[in-house]
Amino acid sequence: MMEFEDRGAMNDEGASVRGSAYVLTPPAVIHGTHEEAARSLRADRISTFFGAIFGVVGVLVVLCIGITAISGIDYAIGHMWVSEHGDAAYFSPSWATIFGLVFSVLIALACVWAVFSICAAAFKNRARSRRISQFRRNPNVLAVRGDQLLPNVQPVFVPDREDVDDDIDSHPIKRILFRDDGTLRQRRIPAYVPQSLWEQAVGWATHENARYLMAWLDVTINGDTLSVTAVKPIDPVTVERAFKRHAGQSTELDAQLDDDDVRDSEEWLVGALAGM
Repeated sequence: MMEFEDRGAMNDEGASVRGSAYVLTPPAVIHGTHEEAARSLRADRISTFFGAIFGVVGVLVVLCIGITAISGIDYAIGHMWVSEHGDAAYFSPSWATIFGLVFSVLIALACVWAVFSICAAAFKNRARSRRISQFRRNPNVLAVRGDQLLPNVQPVFVPDREDVDDDIDSHPIKRILFRDDGTLRQRRIPAYVPQSLWEQAVGWATHENARYLMAWLDVTINGDTLSVTAVKPIDPVTVERAFKRHAGQSTELDAQLDDDDVRDSEEWLVGALAGM
C-alpha cells in the first residue's frame, strides 16, 4: 500500500487518502525509434544554429557599446583641458564632463565583464555540450514521444505553475531519448493523468479539479523499449500546493533525473552523460 505524501485530502467517506500503486499488467511497452531521434536531432541543430547567431549578434552589440564607451572616455578626457584664444591648455573639468567620464568608464567595464562572462560560460560548458552532441548523434540512440507513454497522460519535468498574470507555466516532456546499449535503467516521472486512471489507481471516485490529478510513472528502459510498469497517484493537495508555488521554487514533484541525465529544453536525455 502507498501512503500519500500529504494526508490532508479526504475521500467521500472521510478517510485519509490512501491508494495502492496501480501496477500495469502487462506493462505499457513503447519501442523507441530512430525516426523520432532524428527529429530531435534536427530540432536541436536548428536551435543550436539560431542560438549561435543570437550569441554572435549579442557579442557584437556588446562590443559596439564598449567601443562607444571608450570613445566617450576619450571625449570626456579631452574636454577636461581648456584653452582660451590658443593659450596653453589648462585642466578645468566640469561636473558634466566628470559625470560623462565616470559613466563611460562604468559602461566599458560592464561590456568587458559581459564578454568575459559569455566566453567563460561557453568554455565551462564545452565538455558537457560536446557529450550531449555526441549522444544525440549516436546511432544507437532511440526516442519516444512523451505523449506515447499512456493514453491521455502528459509527463512533465515539474508541475504546472500559475504565474502572477494567471497564465500557466508548463514544462512538458516532449521526448525521451535513450541508448539501446543493453543497460537497464529505471526512472520515475511525474505526469498529469486522466481522472479515470487516477480513480482506478486509488480505488475511489474523486471530485478534485482535474488540474490537480497527477501520478508518478515508474519507467523501465531496457534495450530498444521503454516500459511503464506502475502508476502511483499523488495527493491532489500536494499538486495544488506546487501549482501555487513561487517562480523558481522547486517541489517534491520534480522529475527524478539521475546525475547522468540531461534536461535539454523539452527533452529528457537519459544517460547522456554516462562515463563523463
